[in-house]
This record gives sequence, C-alpha cells and structure tokens, in this order.
Amino acid sequence: MKEPPKLSAGDYFSLLYTVTRAVGTLTFATLTGWSRGEDCPRDYKRHVIYSTCRTLFAHLSVKQMQALQPTTSAGYTAFAKKQKFDPEIVELDDGALGCFMGPKTAKKTLVWFHGGGYTFPAADPHWAMLWDFIELAKKNDEQLRVMVLEYELTPHGYYPLQLKQAVAGIKHLLDSGLKPSQILFGGDSAGGNLAAALIGHLSHPHPGVSPISISSNLGGALLVSPWASFTQERESWKKNFKKDALVPVTVKVWSDNFMVKSPVDNWNQPAEAPADWWKDIKVDNVAIVGGENEVLIDDIRELVEKMKVHNPTLEYLEGPSEAHDSIVMDRSFGLKDELASEQFIHKWSESLDPTAAGGPAIELATFAGAESSNRERYKDREREARQSQRRLLKLEELAERDDEMKFSHSIQFNAVPDWSSNYISYSNLKKLIYTLEKQINRPVGETQPQDEEHTSLLGGTLDPDTTFKRMLDSELDKVCSFYRLKELEIFGELDQLLKDVEAYKVDTRDVDMDEVVEAENRRKTVRSNSIFNVPFRRRRRASTMSVSLEEPEGVDDSDSDAEDSAAMIRKPTSSNRPRSKSTWNTDGSDHSALAESREDLRAPDSPVFLRRRPSLAMELEASDPGHLSSLYDSGINLKKRIISTYVSLCELKSFIQLNHTGFKKAAKKYDKVCNRDIRKDYMEKSVNPSYPFQEKTMFHLDENIARVEKAYAEVVTKGDQSMARRELRLHLREHVVWERNTVWREMIGIERKAQAANFGIRQTLLGGVQDPSKARLQGDREAIDTKEIVTPVGRYRCPKWLFSGTLFTLLAILAVFLVLLYIPIMKSPEQQNCLAMLVFVSLLWATEVIPLFVTSLLIPFLVVVLRIMRSDDKPHHRLNSKDATKAVFAAMWTPVIMLLLGGFTIAAALSKYHIAKMMATFVLSKAGTKARNVLITNMFVGMFLSMWISNVAAPVLCFSIIQPILRNLPSDSNMSKALILGIALASNIGGAASPIASPQNIIALQNMKPPPSWGIWFFIALPVCILSIILIWLLLVVSFKPGKGTTIVPIRPMKDKLNGVQYFIILVTLITIVLWCASHQLESVFGDMGVIAIIPLVLFFGTGILTKEDFNNFLWTIIILAAGGLSLGRAVSSSGLLHSIARGITERVDNLSIYGVLVVFAALVLVVATFISHTVAALIILPLVAQVGESMKEPHPNLLVMGAALMCSAAMGLPTSGFPNMTAIMMEVPETGVRYLRVQHFLTRGVPASVITFAIVITVGYGLMIAAGL
Repeated sequence: MKEPPKLSAGDYFSLLYTVTRAVGTLTFATLTGWSRGEDCPRDYKRHVIYSTCRTLFAHLSVKQMQALQPTTSAGYTAFAKKQKFDPEIVELDDGALGCFMGPKTAKKTLVWFHGGGYTFPAADPHWAMLWDFIELAKKNDEQLRVMVLEYELTPHGYYPLQLKQAVAGIKHLLDSGLKPSQILFGGDSAGGNLAAALIGHLSHPHPGVSPISISSNLGGALLVSPWASFTQERESWKKNFKKDALVPVTVKVWSDNFMVKSPVDNWNQPAEAPADWWKDIKVDNVAIVGGENEVLIDDIRELVEKMKVHNPTLEYLEGPSEAHDSIVMDRSFGLKDELASEQFIHKWSESLDPTAAGGPAIELATFAGAESSNRERYKDREREARQSQRRLLKLEELAERDDEMKFSHSIQFNAVPDWSSNYISYSNLKKLIYTLEKQINRPVGETQPQDEEHTSLLGGTLDPDTTFKRMLDSELDKVCSFYRLKELEIFGELDQLLKDVEAYKVDTRDVDMDEVVEAENRRKTVRSNSIFNVPFRRRRRASTMSVSLEEPEGVDDSDSDAEDSAAMIRKPTSSNRPRSKSTWNTDGSDHSALAESREDLRAPDSPVFLRRRPSLAMELEASDPGHLSSLYDSGINLKKRIISTYVSLCELKSFIQLNHTGFKKAAKKYDKVCNRDIRKDYMEKSVNPSYPFQEKTMFHLDENIARVEKAYAEVVTKGDQSMARRELRLHLREHVVWERNTVWREMIGIERKAQAANFGIRQTLLGGVQDPSKARLQGDREAIDTKEIVTPVGRYRCPKWLFSGTLFTLLAILAVFLVLLYIPIMKSPEQQNCLAMLVFVSLLWATEVIPLFVTSLLIPFLVVVLRIMRSDDKPHHRLNSKDATKAVFAAMWTPVIMLLLGGFTIAAALSKYHIAKMMATFVLSKAGTKARNVLITNMFVGMFLSMWISNVAAPVLCFSIIQPILRNLPSDSNMSKALILGIALASNIGGAASPIASPQNIIALQNMKPPPSWGIWFFIALPVCILSIILIWLLLVVSFKPGKGTTIVPIRPMKDKLNGVQYFIILVTLITIVLWCASHQLESVFGDMGVIAIIPLVLFFGTGILTKEDFNNFLWTIIILAAGGLSLGRAVSSSGLLHSIARGITERVDNLSIYGVLVVFAALVLVVATFISHTVAALIILPLVAQVGESMKEPHPNLLVMGAALMCSAAMGLPTSGFPNMTAIMMEVPETGVRYLRVQHFLTRGVPASVITFAIVITVGYGLMIAAGL
C-alpha cells in the first residue's frame, strides 16, 4: 500500500458513527471506571483507553484504519524531519521498502517488522522505540543501525508475501557486506509473527519463499507480544478481554485478510508448530516479551515452552499488568509509566556485542545476571504496586457487589439448561448471608421478630457458622450426588461409544472411506447439484473460521444427515493438491504434508495405491451396495455420537468449575459480610476433598476427553488429533451458541448499543474527562479541566465543559422554555405552561441532549410543578399538586403499557425457544434458488417476524438465517445488498403490521377512541404492508438485478420436532392473538386488550418458561418512553392546549377534505420520522393528529391517527431511520470487514421505498380505513 486509501461519503458517515460510539464508550468508562471489577486493568487510565480502543477496533473497517494513518514510509519521513536526519529509503525485492536510521558505519543492524495486525502501518511509537535503541547504543559508546521493513499491508498483500519481503530485507543486508552475526531482527505483535516465521524459514525454508544461505547464525531476534496463533479460543481471551485493547471479531478479520485461503502451517502460526520445529534454529540470542494481561498470552506461553525445549538459553519476560504490545500501545496514548518489558528490551539491546571474536557475534549471557539485577530493580516497582493495591482496596470493595452479580449471571448463562437446578444455589446462599448478618448484628436483649420464616431458619441459639455451613453442606451434597449420577451415565455412554469405534475400525480396515462416500453419492444423483456440493463446502469453511459467541450461525445443521454426507465429499481442485486428512470435512484446512514419499505411495494402504487398482470399496459397490450404505451410515452416526459425548464431557467439566467457583465466592462473601473466617478451612476440609473437586476426578475427565478426541480423529480426520480437537471445539461452541443464546438477548444487546449510539454519544452536562492522561485517580486531588478566557477586565479560567456544544444546546432549549413560560401566548396559565412544556420536551427528544427515556421521566415532574392539568368536569379548574400527581401517574400506566408487556413476553418466548426461527427457516426452505423468489420470501419473513417479535429482533434473526447465502455469494454481489436491504425495509414495514410490532403502534392505540380491534388493524395494515413489500421488491429487483450471475444456496429447515413446551407457547400465543382480535366483542368480559395481555405474562412466567432474567431484559427504556408519551398526551389534552392548537389547525385546513388532511399529515410524519426516531415522531405528532381529526366538521380522528401511525413505520430513507436500518448498515463481509451497504443504497432505494409506501397508505390504506369505518 503506497498511499492511504481514500474514503467515500459512506465511509465518512460510518466513521462518524464509530467515533461517536467511541466517545460514548470513553465517557461511560470514565464515569464508571472507579467501580471497575477485577477483570479490568488496575490502572484507571488504561481501563478508559482500552475500553475506547475496543470500541474503535470493533467498528472501524480495515479501509478506515488505513486511511487514518500515513504509510510507513511517510511516517518515517516525518520522523526523520523531526529528528533532523536525512531519510534513507531503499527499494527491496518483492515490492518491499527499507527505511534506515542510525550511522552507516554501525557494526550491527537491527531489522524491525512493525506490528498492527498486518493492517496498520508503523506508528510514531515504533519510530520512538527504535530511536531509543540507537540512543542507548550511543550512551554505551556503540553504534546501531535500524532498518524498518515496509511490507505490503492486507488486504492488498497476503501470506506468504510478507515473509518474502522479510527475506528480501535480510538478503539486502547480507549483500551489503554484513556478516550474519551482525544482523539482528525482531518485531512486535504481527511483526513478532513475521519474525517467528523468519526464524522457522531459516531452518525449514518455506516452499514458496526463496531460502537464505548463511555461513553462521544471525545475531539475535526479539519478539515483542508475538501474534503466535490466530485462534481466539484460549482462556486468556476470556480472562483478559477487558484488560486489553484487542477485540476477537477484529483480530479475526485481520487474520482472515492475512491468510485468505492459505492453510495453517508452522510459519504463519508458530504456536501451533511442534517443539522439534525449533531445533537447530539459525539465530542466536532469542528473546521474547509478553504481557501478563494480554489476550494472546496463552499462545505466547505455548510458543516459549516449545522453543525452550531445544533452546534453553531463550530469554522470556512476562511484563506484570501489561497488555498487548504495551511498549507501543501505551506510548501511543502518552502513558509514561516505566514498563518492565521496556527495561527488558533495552537490556537486550545493550547486551548485544558485535565485536566478540569467534562464535556468535552477539551474546545474551548477561541475561542470567540481568534477571537477578532486574529483580532488585523491580523491588521499587513492587513496592509501588503494593501501595497502589492498598489504594485500590476501597474500589474493590465497591466493585464487590457488581462482581457477585456477574457471577450470578455467569451461573445462569453458562449452566447447562437441563442441569440448572443442580448447580449451587448462589442466590439463596447470599440471602442467607444477609439474614445471618442481621442476626449477628442485632443488639443484645432485643426481641427477635416473631416471623415464621426467621424462626424456622434460625430458631434456637444462634450459631451463624454452623447455620451457614449446614446450608453449604446441603448444596455440596446436591452437587456431588448429581455429578456422580451424570458421570456414571456419560462415562457409560463413552465406553459403549469407544467399543463401537473399535468395531467400526475393524469393519473399515481395508476400505477407503473416500470411495465409499463417492459411491454413496453416485446413487444420489438427485442431490448431486444441491447445496451439498461446492457451495456447501465453502459454507463449512466459513463456519469453521468465523463462528463466534458474539455472532452465532444462522441455521442449525447439527441434526442433518445430508450435511454430514456433504461434508464427506472431498474432491481435489487439481491433481497437484494432496488429499485432505479429514474423511468427513472439507473446511479448506489441509494440514497434510505437501508431498508423499515414494515408499508411502507404494504402500498397500496408500490412497494413490488404492486408486491404481480396483479397490475393495469398488468391489463392494458392485457386489453388495447395501454394505457400503451401512458403513456410510455408521460413520455418520458415530460422528454425531462422538460430538454429543464430547459436548457432554465438556459440560461436566464446566459443571465442576462453576460450582467450585460458587462455593469459593459464597464462603468469601460470608467471611466479608459477617466478619468470619471459614473460607479457607471449608474449602480445604469440605469442598476440595469432595469427589467432583478432587484432582484425580478432573484428571480422569480430561483423560476421557482426550479419548473422545482420539476417537474422532480415527473416525473423521484420519488420525490428525490436532484437527480433531479444533473441530470438536467448534462443535462445542456452536452447541453453546445455539442452545443457550437467544435472539431475544441479541435484540436487547442491539437495543442497548442503539441507545448508546443515540443517547450516550454526546457529552452531557458535566461531561467526562476527555483526556485519559488527566483522569483523576483514587487519592488524587480533584482537578477541573479549565480553559482561559481573555476579557477586557482580565483573564479568567473556566471549566471546559462550559463551552461544549451539548451544554449550549441545552441552555438554548431552557431559554426557549423560560421565554414560553413568561411571554403570554395562550389565554389560560395552564395552557401557557403546557405549551412551554410541550416545546421543551419535544426539543429534548429531537436533539437528544439527554436520553429519551429521561425526558419522559421529566414530564410528570413538570406537569405537577407547573400545575398544567385541569379537572375533567366543567367548569374546569386547575388541579392542585396532589390531585395532579394522581392523574398524571394514572395516565402513565394504562392498559396500553400492559399490551406492550404482553407483546414483549410473546416475543421473548418465541425467540428463546426457537419457534420464530423454526417457522422462518421452514418458510425460507421453500423459496428455492431463484434470486427473485429468495428475496421476496425473505422480505415477507422479515415482515411476519416483525409483527410478533418486534422490528428490533426480526432483522437480527433474519440476518443470522441468511448467513449461508451471504457466505456463498461474492462480497460485492448485488444479491447480498438486495437481501440485506430488503430485509431491513420489510422489517420497517412489518413494524406497522400488528399493534404490538412497534412502540408507535402502541402510542397510536392510546390516541384512538375507541381503539380498533386487532381484526380491524389487520384488515387495514396487512394489505398496505403486503402491497408495499411487493412494490419495494420490484424496486430492488429492477435496481440491483440480483439474479444476474447469482447462485443461491437454499436454506434448510430445522428438523427438530416441536416439544411440549413449544406447543404450549404456540397455543398460548394463538389464544392471546384470537382474544385480541375479538377484544371489542369481549369487552364486557375483559374490558380492554391490556387485560388480555396478562394471560401470556402469567402463563409463561408462572410456569417457568420465562424467568425473571427474561423479565429484566425487557426493553424498559421503550416502556418508559411510551409511558412518558402517554402522560404528555394526557396533560396536553387536560390543559386544553391540544384543543386550542387543533382548533387553529382545523380553521386553516377547513377547506380541505379528510383525504387532503390525511395527505398533509402523512407527508409531515414521513419527513419527521425519517430524521428522528419513529417512536418520537409518534409521541409528538399523533396526539395532535387525533385532536385535529376530532375537531373537523366530519370527525375522523381514528382514520388520521391510523394513517399517521402507518407512515411512522414507512420512514426508512436513512441508515438511522429505525432499528432495522441501523442493523443493516452494520452488516459486514467477514473476510474483509467491508460493509455490504453504503449510505447511497438507502438514499437511492430507501427514499423511493418510503415514497411508494406513502402512496399506498394514502390510496389503498385510505380506502380500507373508510371501509372499516374509521
């Protein structure tokens, strides 16, 4: 990459969005960092910085990352100018550049490979660090020359190009006359990966890279936080996630861009290389640096362990409390704390002696002594660390409750669902602890309350230790008994499985299973061109590489025989490619040797030998095809059983770990709350000796897991246990994602992210410390960031937040509010005050200077204080504060809110138990492979789901379902764009299809007197929505032409049968919907639809189908927003203001028919809702529309409200117009991190789609509303 890429308007828009999210994260981390948990960095500044960096890394595309920085050579030129030396850039082979610093007369030269995920160019801290090396050499009366390699960044260049360029750099120095012993090399992060690849290449030349011929070893190598493996499954990724700046999804994109289609090998993932790979390396004095808190530390430790087997002199330092590449990352943000890794690196640089005669030119012998001297040098740092730890004790105490809450959630979300009642009852233990605390602290002589609960629990003489231990023992017995039963059951299944595996090996001993698969599929010609061919194999590869807990696979395929048979097909793309080791998988990962020896090829069991003669499989196919089918089915069945057993064993292991942690935390909390000391004694004498927690139990469990991995390797991966382990872990991860994560939780996550984007991106009143280096730490004196103001009477320093744009906006809104309060516009004071409040909250909602729901909470306060409400009976009089309070809070909780809760409950049940997904995949499986049919089917599925699980969750679910289609389409395919945009637009339209589909519909019902039944709503909304989607589909087909050169992989339905719980949920949902539809006819029984909504609430939560956690996860911000809107409508109506405004508007539209008024208001709503939230537009405009309709000569208030409500959902012209659009614009190509859609796609398709819907609402919708009697 010679020049940074140029960003388009869409890139800048998304960049602005990412920056605002980062500002929100920075503000939140700054304000909440004081109570951070133990899983966060100890240092407050680093906590704020790393939190912000994670947000940036997670949302910036590769293109944006590269555009924001100068190229390596440009950065080098700027640094040379700053340090006042002449830049020297040399062109190397394979397109690389060498940027030199330091004297040309130096006897040693360091080649540095900069970090940055093979994505970023070298940054300023790189140049500063390397310049320090040169300066240190000067202080020691030595000379050092540095060459920074500018290698090709991804995605412009990919492996092994960077290794070729590194070799070119070394060869250039050798050609210039330097001895090998005078050449050093190293790198940080991705550069450390490249350095490790170069070490391997020196001893084991890469077949695609020219070898390096040297007469002696190179002088030394330094690897700083090397990117040693591309997997994100290590424990350190979970343990240190919040302590580091790296994000799994971003690192995955970087590694995919680097690897493209290259297989994993010992050069590109050095941690995966065996120990013998590092034998006889041609480099002296290797040193490796890692950080204790970095997410890659487990990979680095494994690399060090393997390298030390044959290189015991290798030096390794793990910097205490340091994150990934701290020497670069920390310096990037101005952190000046002394780092242990920095001292270590400087010591390495100082200890290299190029003048030594004989043997290696550079020695690291001083490292052994340096280690002891370093220990003394670090004593001061350890002393400071102890002091810092004491300072943080108070913060830890504050964070204790949050930590316990996290562990409660950890049990709930990580427990095996079917075993949930057999885990430690941590919540009950906490309740007992607090009860005991009260008993212990009760004053002597005080009468104990005569409460049955307390008497039965703690009756008699109080001995808290005995009481608590008794309950711990009860929990321990429960856990141990259940574990023994499950272990006996699972181990019995394992023994039978292993026997079957042995029998299978005997049956297939002389049979080539590849030919069995091919023979079986020759008989299935009907399916030969289906999804089980090449496209499916591409899908499996993508699944293997991209599935994560954050982004689950869209379609469950673990129960499909067809998939497993497809996975068995393995045809090489060319005759030169070796056969895969895996019999059953074709995920593109080929770890076999690049060539076979002649002896191997002639062996009787060689695949080549089998192909040279009629095989046993071919003979059996001719004589006994039934036997082949039996072997084929046995292999499929065994694979499934092995996976199931592996998952069960891992769940058993997790059961042990979670419960052990639970007992430890419960005892610790008891000690702390009740001032006791039982934890150590109880853990050592009771918990640890118990059977599940004994070391031999865990060892036996790990041993059985290894046996399963070996069985999988023998049956599936042709003996490759490493591949078997990776595939089994992938299956385990997919199982966890599919079984325990729900679309509802994804919906909650997106809602919270959306709120963070909309509510938290602006600096609030007092703001936050924007410069992390100036953030206040515990024990520091309070310091206010100020700005100097020059006035005619002198200079003054004022807090900087006084000059923020947010504050000015808020002050302007307050000024408008005060002006409207005191300038008489309306005749009565209550109407005057109501007008001021209406404008005030409308401006707050429109500008979002404070969160929307906070503005809603402000409404009842203003209504009461300003005495806005009047009595309902004539003559009207202003209500006093007490009566106004009763009235306004009664308006906030109405049957409409219960209807909203009922909708949330149905949505939670349908998504949690996969019913919505089962219906969606069933319908989509019937769509076939024609692009047009697939597109319109997905759009209707998106609309239908939006009706029942809200238009927030529907696009999330749909996008996960279409992942197999997207993965098998080119990244720039118009079909991908049409699918994603079509689902988003259809989900917006679906937000109008039912009364519970979106909050604006709930607000509309509140403003319609009487509210229409569900049947009437469906009669009007469904034809409008269906026609709109059909016309929008035609628009997408004409503009995108998605069928041109497109191959569609069909969606397969889930084959799981409905269980009793799912049937019960469907039955309750249908009954509730039928009752809602007939609510008018049943008004004498139920009174209102809100009462009917209680039915699913009671049945689902009362039976345990949904839990209190599901209840807590409801979108309470939307509920508060709706409640605030209801109270505002009640206040505006009660004060008479709404009637006055409506009368004024009615006089101006008096010459218009009801149709003309509908057109005017529908257009107004469309424009407003496009630029602000759909819900906010409904809150502000619908009450006014209702009153205007009521004031007309021919009143049709319900018609106008219904039309305006439909138009709220039709506003979809911008990426920010509704949750579906926001979700769609964030969809990215996994391999490149490039977004599928740009802003212009919404402008060129979303705006016309909005106009199309507008036309249908004012024509077809108007006719239907008239026909329905509105």
